[in-house]
Amino acid sequence: MTICRRCCFGSDGDGRTLRARTAIDWYAAARRLRSIDQQRWMRAYVTARYNSACAAWDFRQTHHWY
Repeated sequence: MTICRRCCFGSDGDGRTLRARTAIDWYAAARRLRSIDQQRWMRAYVTARYNSACAAWDFRQTHHWY
């Protein structure tokens, strides 16, 4: 992702830079959160369906699908 920076700083430039930086920070945080949520969901699914990650792997090795 490219961040544009203005060579001259006026009130308009500062506001735009701040808004862009805030949006980038928010996007990065949201992306990390989605990743954590996916990992939590996967762990809950595996535990509910197979009781453990090892049992899920054994099932996968035997049946070639989850």
